[in-house]
Amino acid sequence: MIDKLKKIIKNLNLRFYNQTDSATVRYYIQITGRYGAKFFTSRIKCQGCFFRQEAAHKMGFGPKPLFMGTKGRYFYYVTEHALQGGLNIEQMSALRKKVASMGWSTFDLFSDHVGKIKNKPVLIDFDLCTLG
Repeated sequence: MIDKLKKIIKNLNLRFYNQTDSATVRYYIQITGRYGAKFFTSRIKCQGCFFRQEAAHKMGFGPKPLFMGTKGRYFYYVTEHALQGGLNIEQMSALRKKVASMGWSTFDLFSDHVGKIKNKPVLIDFDLCTLG
């Protein structure tokens, strides 16, 4: 599976995709029904987001990141794809409480930075997260 995902990424032409408005993620591209890739211009920012997301996944509130790589001048990692938004007030409140109870601080936890995987709320933005 990893080889298949790497091959898909290798054949992507990023010029055909719109850049994100994120401060660190240049592109997010859903590459299969289940997986997407986040592209960064900085190796350090890519690694930081990958490791924070990996920790969040292990704690039960983040998509599973699979692996990191490079494509041209970009650094990327492949992650489970979460359907963005769609959380109600109770789900957002529960997610905020869960994140805080695990000692995390998020400075931009709002509806655009969360998603669902199998109807389970998860964080999808790991730029401004800190583990307290």
